[in-house]
Amino acid sequence: MLHHVATPPEQREAIAEIGRVVRPGGLVFVHEMSVRNPLFRLYLEYIYPITKGIEEGTEYYLDPRRMGDVRGLRLIDVHYFTFIPDFVPRGLLPLVAPIERRLEAGPLASWAAHFVAVYERVAASRPDSPAVGGALGPA
Repeated sequence: MLHHVATPPEQREAIAEIGRVVRPGGLVFVHEMSVRNPLFRLYLEYIYPITKGIEEGTEYYLDPRRMGDVRGLRLIDVHYFTFIPDFVPRGLLPLVAPIERRLEAGPLASWAAHFVAVYERVAASRPDSPAVGGALGPA
């Protein structure tokens, strides 16, 4: 859903706000579609808005190569997955699934259609930082 947030700085603020309510050492997972794959980018920005009418073609898709740390969070890993398009006939999935697993585990993984960025909540570095969890206590 972060690709529907208006601008990249606002996306980073949204991720930081999610992390704010996580206790130090806790994890935040950001699952988004990856636009590194040019075919998937074409699908998301042009074809999908026209054929499905859901995306507008103006969204800011997160680039996992540029995620980096976010206020209060440290990026610890990025996992890439999904090479097989959703329109592949169900009967063919058992045949292509092993290929997809190899692609996800190999050097081409970063060209996948989806990614999950894994962030770890870091301890507050300033004494004036708000308490984790706010008035209701730890998250």
